[in-house]
Amino acid sequence: VDGEFDIFLTAALSFGLDEYLSGNDTLIVFTPTDAAFNEISAASTIDESLILNHIVKSGTYGTELLDGSEIQALGGGILYVKVLGDGTTMVNNAKIITPGNHASNGILYVAEEIIDISPIVPSLLPSVSPISIPSSVP
Repeated sequence: VDGEFDIFLTAALSFGLDEYLSGNDTLIVFTPTDAAFNEISAASTIDESLILNHIVKSGTYGTELLDGSEIQALGGGILYVKVLGDGTTMVNNAKIITPGNHASNGILYVAEEIIDISPIVPSLLPSVSPISIPSSVP
């Protein structure tokens, strides 16, 4: 949609990713809306790593976003997929507002926010009780 992804596309083009995005690799692209980019602070920068962390080679992962998936983005970040009880799909902090639109070389998902690639803080993960394993099995 014209005007909805201009900032993402302009940034991708400025980093020379146009040939890659239009190439033969099958990709999954999580495209934040312009509104999402407009909400980040003026001190934040849009760098190549930020853009690459919204792009995945889908040959490894397929095209569906499955609950519990951990996906390696091209920028090195890990994308964690969570499907909530109401069917909402989250990728890290970002709500997916438009499910997979097919493009000529992959799938485009529209994200309501810029995906945060900050490391997960272990203390925020659910605690799991340790199990004991017998030292010998009869």
